[in-house]
Order: sequence, then C-alpha cells, then structure tokens
Amino acid sequence: MEGHPGGRYRKRITGATWGIGRACAEYFAALGWAITAVARTTDGLQELTRELPNTEVTTVVADLGTETGVAAVPARAYDAVLLNAGAFQPGTLLSDDRDVFGEQWQVNVLGNHRL
Repeated sequence: MEGHPGGRYRKRITGATWGIGRACAEYFAALGWAITAVARTTDGLQELTRELPNTEVTTVVADLGTETGVAAVPARAYDAVLLNAGAFQPGTLLSDDRDVFGEQWQVNVLGNHRL
C-alpha cells in the first residue's frame, strides 16, 4: 500500500480460519494487507491461503491455550492485531467442570494477553 514505510500494511489475526476471524482476513486481504493468520489447524490455514491467492499470507499453527502455541506466533511489528482466538462450551460457571473453565480461560484470556 502506498505511503506505508514497509510498502504494505501487516495484520495478525488469531482465530483466522472461521467466523469473524475468517471474515476479517478476507476483508483486509481485499484491501491489500499482508496477513499473518493464526489458528489451531493446518487444514483451515491451507484453505484460507488457497482462497486468498493474491495476498501475502503467513500461516502459524498454534494453540494459544498453551505456552508453546503462544511462543510459535512470530514477535514482530504489525500495523493492526485482531485477537479473535477463543474457546466456548455451553454451561454455567458454577456447574461446569473446572477443567473446561480453565481451558477457556487459557485461550480466551491468557493466550491473547501473552501475545
């Protein structure tokens, strides 16, 4: 994109293969942004890359609920970041298994915070 010091705007999107994350990846790709797409599955990232053939897409397979997954995401400068990774299981806080709540907390809060 003209006027940007690096020649192109860069955006990191977590949860980039489905829902809001996917829609944002497609939207910003259409604007000419380079995308770093982060998701848990290789298949979804490969499909996204195929569907955005004229876009610079860097893919990162990472489970942001783990330290290893967070460490796999490149630490670089981005012009914008969309922290869209999340996990959800229906139920209530008081009735749910504490492991389920802990897993959701790791992804939805701590994983995004560590990035």
